[in-house]
Amino acid sequence: MACVVRRGIAFILNGYGSQRLSAPLDCSSCVSMRKDLSMTSMQSTQQPYRWQTTVRILWVTQFAAMAAFGSSLTFIPLYILELGIPDARQAALWAGFVAGGAGISMAIFSPIWGVLADRYGKKIMLERAFLGATVTLLLMGLAQSAPQLLVLRMIQGSLSGTTTAISTLVASITPREQLGRVLGSLQMSIFAGSTVGPFAGGVLADTLGYRIAFISTSLVCLGAGIAVFTLVHEPPQAKQPLPAFRLPKLRNPVGNSMLSTVLMLAPVIFVVQFSIMAARPIFPLFVAEVATTSAIASFAGINVEEFVATIAGLLIATTGVVATFCSMVTGRFIDSHRARLLLIVAVVGSALANVGHALIATLLQLWIVRILLGACNGIWAPTYSATVGLSVPSERRGLAFGISASASALGNAFGPIVGGYIGAVLGIRAVFAAAAGALLLAALWLALRVKPLTPADPDD
Repeated sequence: MACVVRRGIAFILNGYGSQRLSAPLDCSSCVSMRKDLSMTSMQSTQQPYRWQTTVRILWVTQFAAMAAFGSSLTFIPLYILELGIPDARQAALWAGFVAGGAGISMAIFSPIWGVLADRYGKKIMLERAFLGATVTLLLMGLAQSAPQLLVLRMIQGSLSGTTTAISTLVASITPREQLGRVLGSLQMSIFAGSTVGPFAGGVLADTLGYRIAFISTSLVCLGAGIAVFTLVHEPPQAKQPLPAFRLPKLRNPVGNSMLSTVLMLAPVIFVVQFSIMAARPIFPLFVAEVATTSAIASFAGINVEEFVATIAGLLIATTGVVATFCSMVTGRFIDSHRARLLLIVAVVGSALANVGHALIATLLQLWIVRILLGACNGIWAPTYSATVGLSVPSERRGLAFGISASASALGNAFGPIVGGYIGAVLGIRAVFAAAAGALLLAALWLALRVKPLTPADPDD
């Protein structure tokens, strides 16, 4: 009877928010009730984890990092000329080695950092990335020769990787239903920083020199790392051994592996990034060619050919602005049902934009196809990031984003080399035609090998 009375008292007190009973409970059911009351009290007094605040901080640090990298790394070919390489062709060759070396080292180490992030936490891996970028960029600003710059750039590729680290941390703390929108916003910060960085870096390099640009970038990364250390909070997670997985068979890409979707998506990521980087080194030369043959090569008494660099910069900025806007809009529509369709639309659209590059005859036509390319980039980037995050449980997202980063880094490494070779042998327009063909094959791979995501959360 006393036990029944105590149950009634416990019920009344629980309804009014009592923390726990002062008298001991006798039967096993009462003991269980006492534990429930204690747990309720702990949950009521515990502060909720504000993941939105963490995402906002990471958005700002991502923008700052991309702007900083763009302000220095964009001008590596010109920096190499100051390091004792007087010939422009040799400088271009060294610039290709520097870009390729960084991409290869990043491709090797990204999955390793991803595994460690899953094991020891995403925040500490982000701090490692900013620390590595701070030290290597500072040393790059103090380099005395092109070989030293090459070695330091390879070390930076192996130690940094802030974009992947931030995406992994954001994906691990964001609720599944908000993942597409949040990653779309994060891609917007990447595009915005990449657009602002080269302009700011150009002004800084012209006024204070290229070494100061590298040192300034290092200081920005240091400040971003300090902000992450002091302001970003990652919810505690128990250390668990990583589950075993096996590579999927091509005939059954989804198979039994939780990483099958990521592994099947990796070739597409490589091709998309390859096509972007293949055209980047030769794009100013392409603009010069179009400006020379364009009907408005001379307009209002102004020789357009004298402003090729400015025109190329404006076209690149246009692509970035459009991509920024489209990534923000696309993030609101990404879910398990639409992800693969959006990926196919983005890749096919990029192929058509590259075909347009190969066929255009005027600067106005080039401006139009650059808008189309920017829109496709803005659809592609947040959608593939969300697909990677949605296709695996949270404890495997570090490795999943590491694999996608490796594929992207390989595209960064081999794109400029192959694109430069095709441009030298077959002509600049052939680079865009080859990129279009590769993208169409990637779209076919997407349709046949990458299956739609299931709406169920892998964590469940």
